[in-house]
Amino acid sequence: MTHDQRTKLMAYWWPAACRAQGWDKDDRDLRLRVLSDAVKRPLESASDLDNRGDIDDVKSHLQALTDNLAAAVETGDRTIGEARRLRHVILAEKIPCLALYEENSAGYLQTIITGLVRWNKTDRPTRPPTLDDLDAKPTFKRRPPVYELREGPSQLAQALMTINARLHAKRKAAGHTIHDMKVAAKVPCTCTRCARAAAASPVPAAAEPPPVEIECPF
Repeated sequence: MTHDQRTKLMAYWWPAACRAQGWDKDDRDLRLRVLSDAVKRPLESASDLDNRGDIDDVKSHLQALTDNLAAAVETGDRTIGEARRLRHVILAEKIPCLALYEENSAGYLQTIITGLVRWNKTDRPTRPPTLDDLDAKPTFKRRPPVYELREGPSQLAQALMTINARLHAKRKAAGHTIHDMKVAAKVPCTCTRCARAAAASPVPAAAEPPPVEIECPF
């Protein structure tokens, strides 16, 4: 993890998630549990995060916690919360960006969903499939040379990877930076420039509630 990534994590992403969830941002054990959930492995320190895939997973996980209070009480199948997070990333972050370069971004997403549902013939819906028909459970395929079952990415993860590949190819062809793209798409940007600007912006004071007048009954 780079110094810039650590700053974003500790100064922006984690405190924002804590404010939304009502957590103590200084609770180190809690922080490590949440970060471990994000990367799907136990961490002894935030320094164990790498500066590529881990940071992307942590950022998305904490942003989902910031936007979704229900994530704090998610119980049962842990993939349910992961599915919610991935759908949020796809619909709230990726598709608005893709719409800058794809005339029919919704149709492109529908093509991906349909292809994944066709591949997974179990419980295939008779209606047009939606993102809700994809889940975050690992997939398993038999691979050569011995054709043993091997674990692969979930359907939602595959959809996200496909969209990311198309999105960044289009972005680079257009000569845009990630910052340019996110600003144009009006989605949150956490680049260094935006993080510094957010830190420098004064937080408006909360308005004082009006006094409550209680009528004396006597």
